[in-house]
Formats: sequence, C-alpha cells, structure tokens
Amino acid sequence: MARSRVELSEAIRRDYRRGVSLRGLAERYGVHRRVVRQAVDSAEPP
Repeated sequence: MARSRVELSEAIRRDYRRGVSLRGLAERYGVHRRVVRQAVDSAEPP
C-alpha cells in the first residue's frame, strides 16, 4: 500500500513517540534514516 508523504510522516512520528528507534523506523517503513529524522523534527514534510 502506497502512503503519501504526509501519512508516512504521521505514522513515523506516532511510532517514534511510542519509543521505536530511528533505525527501527527506517527499517519498518523502508526509508532512509534521514527521512525519519526529518519527519520527527518537523510537523510538515518537506
């Protein structure tokens, strides 16, 4: 299932608040750790 960037960012932030590591999030969603860091640091995707 393809996700929009906004949906992906929301899911990453939700799981990050639950305590999942940046590396774990990158593996779970199949994205680079840089993308995870951007989602966690900003409420709006680039």
